Amino acid sequence: LSGRSHLVHTALALVTDTTAHEVIDSARVQFLDLTDEMIRWYVATGEPMDKAGGYAVQGLGGLLVAGVEGSPHTVVGLPVHRLPELYAAHNLDFWQRLANS
Repeated sequence: LSGRSHLVHTALALVTDTTAHEVIDSARVQFLDLTDEMIRWYVATGEPMDKAGGYAVQGLGGLLVAGVEGSPHTVVGLPVHRLPELYAAHNLDFWQRLANS
């Protein structure tokens, strides 16, 4: 990933008794040019060992990221900004539901 960018895709679905709707959100992550020392340090932290992409942008891995084009929530794994859209697909008002919870 050093010095390169890659796309992260996260899918969401909302299912009711009668229907299902889904969305896929994408974000582009740009990595810094990593030195061997930086890579050794990050691996030694243990953080990348259980991560799907080998890094956690919300953790220490964020130190290796130059930028994110799109939502950081997509990279973390829950693009919350897409939830109102999913609710609307079911004729539900996301914001009203939040107000009533």
